[in-house]
Amino acid sequence: MSLLEACRAWTEAHDEPGREAVREQVRETLAGSRAHAVDEAAAAFDEAIAKASAAGDEDAARAAFDGVSVPTRRPAFDAAPLANAHGESIPEPIIQRAHDDRRVDAVVSIGEPGLLTGAGSSGKSYLSLILAHAAARARARKEPTGKACGLEVKAGPVVVVSYEYSRRRGLQRMRAIEGACGDTSGDGSRHVHLVNAPGPLYRADHRQGFIGEGEAWAPTWRYIRTIGARLLVIDSGGLALEGASVSEDRPPKVFLRALARESERAQCGVLVVTHSNKARRKGDGTDADAVSGSVAWFDQARGVLELAGGHDTTDRTLKCLKANEGVQGWSVTLAVADDHGGTFGGFKLKRAANAPAGDGAKGETYDGSGLPC
Repeated sequence: MSLLEACRAWTEAHDEPGREAVREQVRETLAGSRAHAVDEAAAAFDEAIAKASAAGDEDAARAAFDGVSVPTRRPAFDAAPLANAHGESIPEPIIQRAHDDRRVDAVVSIGEPGLLTGAGSSGKSYLSLILAHAAARARARKEPTGKACGLEVKAGPVVVVSYEYSRRRGLQRMRAIEGACGDTSGDGSRHVHLVNAPGPLYRADHRQGFIGEGEAWAPTWRYIRTIGARLLVIDSGGLALEGASVSEDRPPKVFLRALARESERAQCGVLVVTHSNKARRKGDGTDADAVSGSVAWFDQARGVLELAGGHDTTDRTLKCLKANEGVQGWSVTLAVADDHGGTFGGFKLKRAANAPAGDGAKGETYDGSGLPC
């Protein structure tokens, strides 16, 4: 059945079960040309079907779906004993607390996005680029991981989708980070890739009842697959998700679920930079107030790091508010670094991680020896 025939069958269906059967046929017909799909566009999808059914030929029918994210088929019901999962791999940590190999305190893992939050001008963008530099430098040295600022990040190329600064500004910041770390190789500049002035990754359109892919979504993930990126940094999440008010729950939930799915498919971790709200900046509120907007950002994310502290001349505290696996509540103290030219170069580890005591156990510390930056 052609797409045009399927769409016309949808308009001729007399009941909802009949229409749903035709929707499935339309999805299957479109699948080959629409590999990047989401499941939140039912109203817009039906509108496109109706438009396509009135088209004169197959090409015109397909054109009716341009700009509409085609819903995927719902996964088949899958229930089985937990024992059946024996031998399956657990999500691979991408960013975790730096320590020996005996434990994992992961903040970002494959299929489990994390957040980096804090007040404006606290240095979140710099910290995300420091982690990107550590991953790129480790890749060039053929090391499995890189370490920076009390964290450990999986080696590999990094993609940064930046709504906060341009590629030229990103290069300037990377040069400062390389100078502060004594790195003259330029590996960060070569293996950290920045998407310049992107459109939205995701969009919410309440008039059409649509929450789905923006124009930058598919090309970003294609690029990630092409270069084999191990980490995607989104700076910032509030700008990447367009059209949603700060108080809404559903758009960030849909957005973060979509990031989790693509993270799994591309085997690439996702770190989303966000801002804290007014209560947190005043020293009030709960951990959930560390993320501005709907509490869904904090609840849906699998790991959350908060960068807190004064201005450019003071120390910062990097605290783990939430962890995918292992201990949370640990923190590190970061000192402002310079690139030996007197300009801001991000941060260096000043005091190693301290994990809170619990259930009668002593708090855990490590000395951070050998950690660059």
